[in-house]
Amino acid sequence: MIYCVLLTKCYDKDGFLYWYRWHSKFIDHFIIFDNESSINFKTILLDKCEIHEVKGWANQYQLYTDLLNSKRFNDGDYIVFIDDDEYIVNETNNLTEYLDNMGRDLYHLPEILFSTKELQDTRDYSVPIYKSHTYRRNDLANTIKSIVKYNHNNTYDFLHSIDCIGHKPMINGEFPNSYGFGSFYDDRSVNSYAMIDYNAPIRLNHYHIRSREEWDIKVKRGSAATMKPWYSNKIEDNYAYGGYDILSIK
Repeated sequence: MIYCVLLTKCYDKDGFLYWYRWHSKFIDHFIIFDNESSINFKTILLDKCEIHEVKGWANQYQLYTDLLNSKRFNDGDYIVFIDDDEYIVNETNNLTEYLDNMGRDLYHLPEILFSTKELQDTRDYSVPIYKSHTYRRNDLANTIKSIVKYNHNNTYDFLHSIDCIGHKPMINGEFPNSYGFGSFYDDRSVNSYAMIDYNAPIRLNHYHIRSREEWDIKVKRGSAATMKPWYSNKIEDNYAYGGYDILSIK
């Protein structure tokens, strides 16, 4: 079984539904932590979802650590940790079978940054982000998100003090030897960056810069991961700003 874990402060109902329907094609069940979203998830019929309300600062990495160590999953389940501005592109015939054949305990997906060629002040929310924001950057490497293959004998830790805190968990106090597809750095690397393979059968498209309006919303609502947001209030000062020159619909 494949789970997707999402912590969100959602303000865009249509955008969330596009994200949900996209991933429902290969995700079996969604665990959604609603951190005071402005939309009401109870009014949306989501047949694969469970919703948990989180008040105040969510402490994301503690939340994920506690969830993995709660023994609620079965051995061999896969747990995917992404945000609702990230889309997994799955070009495998069967994702579970593909991951099983690779035989890893932990996989990582380096993000591929997508936006518009020029920054928009606002956007049409009724259009799926993957149809309106079709330009990507040609980054050599980027931060990662993780897929965990669950084992009830393991102890998981997203709160370790290594540089990649929050991006990949330690398992039993260390990182596994291998991380999988789409990356070509040392298996035991202790940072959160990996080389991008733009032709990998599983990829992570990240729509971090959507519009100036939405950046202002992001700044106002704050970060669920850290008490002080890690990103700049000024959109032009952020790592994902600009350089979207390659038209790509993948």
